[in-house]
Amino acid sequence: MSAIGAYLERLPVRLAEMKLAISEAVSFPHLKDDDRSDLLDLWKGQARLQEMEAEIASPAVLRLLGVGVVMTPPPSPGLNTPSATPSAAKAASPPNAPHLGESEQGE
Repeated sequence: MSAIGAYLERLPVRLAEMKLAISEAVSFPHLKDDDRSDLLDLWKGQARLQEMEAEIASPAVLRLLGVGVVMTPPPSPGLNTPSATPSAAKAASPPNAPHLGESEQGE
C-alpha cells in the first residue's frame, strides 16, 4: 500500500511534467529556427542522444561492473604482422593462387 501511496503522491508532478512536454512539442513548429535548434539540442541532451565523449574505464572500474579483466603485455613489434613484401605475400597464399603481377596462367 505504501507503494501506491507514493505513486499517488508523485502523480501530480508527473502530470505537470507531461503537460510541459506536450506544450513544448505543440509550440515547436511555431518557433524561430534558432530557438527550434536550441530546444532540439536541449531535448537531445536530456535524452542523451548527443554524442558524448567516452571516458576510458580503468580495470578496477570494469571489475566493479562485473567485467572480467585480464592484463596481458602488449605485443612485441613485428610479431603477427604481415609483411608488405611480395615474397611474403606469395608465402602466405595458397600454392596455386595467382600473385600480384602474374596472370592466372602463371606468366
